Amino acid sequence: PIIQYGELLPNVRSQYMEQYNLSVEYQLSHSMVVSAAYVGNQGHHLLGSYDANHGDPNVCTQVNADLGAGTCGPGGEDTAYQLPSGQTLYGTRPFGAFANNGLPGNSGGQEDYVDVIAIDTIAQSSYNSGQFRLERRSKGLSFLASYTFSKALDNASGFQNLLNPYCYKCDMGLSSFDARHHFIFSYTYELPLKRFAPSSGLRQKLIDGWEIGGIYNYQSGSPIFINDSGDDQSLQGSFDGFNPPDRPDLVGPVDKL
Repeated sequence: PIIQYGELLPNVRSQYMEQYNLSVEYQLSHSMVVSAAYVGNQGHHLLGSYDANHGDPNVCTQVNADLGAGTCGPGGEDTAYQLPSGQTLYGTRPFGAFANNGLPGNSGGQEDYVDVIAIDTIAQSSYNSGQFRLERRSKGLSFLASYTFSKALDNASGFQNLLNPYCYKCDMGLSSFDARHHFIFSYTYELPLKRFAPSSGLRQKLIDGWEIGGIYNYQSGSPIFINDSGDDQSLQGSFDGFNPPDRPDLVGPVDKL
């Protein structure tokens, strides 16, 4: 399945993760315990994708300098350009110059190489959290309340994330699964029905031992990944079927609901 979305390079490095934690626990009473912990990890050499045959913006700029402004622009990575020197430039991709074989291509001219999506161990991640727990165990009422405040960062939450080929670390940001706040409360309560049948017998067996319980789970929302799939302002012409390399710029305030 990986090969369907890109080529797994033969020289990938071993992926590994460092995990660390520190916790303290205090017994408040014979039935209640409170604890606090710091938990973190770092991932190294994780899988990420990039276009190994992306358009070169510098070549596009040079084409405009030679042939006039606007000659090369967004979407022009696979266009043939006739330079004043008589040289034919088959697009702005590094592998395009080797496509002079006379076969028709996707741009209407000669055949050219387009995206070459490579999957390599170029991603990294980090996770840091403070975790707090209050637990009570007793015959009548037992409960567990836990709260986690965390932050997860990476530059590829999956191998399908297309990274900036000029700067892999520039795509570092919140993980797609980051949840800043996470609270869970679970409980069980033994119903006091035994008192309605103080003597042993069938009646007591039928009503004794009944419990009610529940689990409540609350967490903050996941980050929203915003990309620009239509402008090709990066002049790279890359797309792996999931997201383009272009990233929109924040030019004004963000209104939160």
